Amino acid sequence: MPHHDQYAFTVPIADDGHWYLFNGESMLFAEVTQDVHDHVVLAKAGVDVAPSPRVEHLNALHFFQGPDHRVATQGAGVGMVLEEAYLLLTDRCNLACRYCFNGSDLPLIRGKVMSPSVLEAAVRFLAHAAHPERGLRLILWGGEPLLDYRTLHMALTCATQAFRTANKPLTFATTTNAIALDARVAETLVEFNVVVNFSLDGTPDSHNLYRTHRDGRPSHADTMRGVHTYLDVQRRRAPTMLPRARMTVTHDSASRFYENVVSLWAAGIPYVWAKDVAWQPDGHPAMLDDSDIPVLEEQYRLLRMHILRAMAHGDAERVLPQLVADLGALHRRERRKGSCGAGHGNVSITTSGDIIACYHLEGSDAFRLGHVDQATECLECIRQMRTTVDDDEVCRSCEYKYLCGGGCAAKGIGKGLGARSCWVGQCKFIKVSLMHLLRLYGSVMSGAGGARLAPLLRRPDRLPRAVVSGESGA
Repeated sequence: MPHHDQYAFTVPIADDGHWYLFNGESMLFAEVTQDVHDHVVLAKAGVDVAPSPRVEHLNALHFFQGPDHRVATQGAGVGMVLEEAYLLLTDRCNLACRYCFNGSDLPLIRGKVMSPSVLEAAVRFLAHAAHPERGLRLILWGGEPLLDYRTLHMALTCATQAFRTANKPLTFATTTNAIALDARVAETLVEFNVVVNFSLDGTPDSHNLYRTHRDGRPSHADTMRGVHTYLDVQRRRAPTMLPRARMTVTHDSASRFYENVVSLWAAGIPYVWAKDVAWQPDGHPAMLDDSDIPVLEEQYRLLRMHILRAMAHGDAERVLPQLVADLGALHRRERRKGSCGAGHGNVSITTSGDIIACYHLEGSDAFRLGHVDQATECLECIRQMRTTVDDDEVCRSCEYKYLCGGGCAAKGIGKGLGARSCWVGQCKFIKVSLMHLLRLYGSVMSGAGGARLAPLLRRPDRLPRAVVSGESGA
């Protein structure tokens, strides 16, 4: 049992004089009373206080007593009420990324594009199945979703009209390699308030390792050209609608993780989401292995030091969007009992109009829910995918399961483990990032910037915007 002098800071439980002591380095949680909290404050201030009593260590699960992060609801349309959906506008892609889950040989010319009739039926279905109050987050997906401007624009206009008619909220997002992102596309994305995620892996050296054109040419310069085109329009017309980067971490780039994140911040992308490579066979050169875990731990340590220096030297604005996005759920003590909600609160619609549990599972009849023209219930699929960390044998005993949510069920299926099993490679990568977040939370909140950050973290925003006048928007 540790002395509470070891703990970094305290978090109020409620207005009843009880606090959580939290040590960001060893991830220990303990529930204490006001007098112990006062003792910690005095000790940290350098006051000579008497030795403190020991406190009982509590499992981290006790810390996560806030609201559930995502609540799956039962209702109309394929057995659920939808809050998120992926609309696959095209199967085409203009790159040949060697770690892509679709493979590196997606067609550029002969690939499918969603027809107008399928698109109209898809948005009608989504408007009907969307949650009546919370509405839907519609993610425009591919292939490369910006390749066909006519289809992109039609999706935005049709969905906007359908949800206006249904009187339900609608937000848009997309993920793009940005190569087709010219001024017309940028203006359209900003006009419809589309949150843009750039597939961008950091510096040119890291990015070009696996993200190449079909003839093998590097793609970083072309991607950055599109990024800058978008940022010019976004900063002028929608300065609070911040983009983010979807950065893939490979075995080759793990040792440059810190450098890659900072380079993306410097490029004007204030929020970076790191993901691993999962859709390749064991032994693929891009796949992380056990030797990368201590490397990533050190890279995350360097990133924390960078953030703390920025907070200490008056440069907090540069890192606040990342902190708000990364630490909000932790600060609100939300229980993340499941991951994305695939198959019950979240579906994907293919270019041909098939409704599937997840775009990763396209082609599997077991996870097909129907078609936009005739949606049917696939209750066995829904039962399999509606899995929580309390159901899974591996996750159930994990102290940090409510911070994680159990990872991607589709990755477990892809590895032949089933929807109720977390793939061990994914688990290791997630745990490294979670330990980073816990240590970062302890370090930031115990410092001078903690008081300013706390009000921003209380807001349940899923996608961060700029921090303007001390406020953060969704």
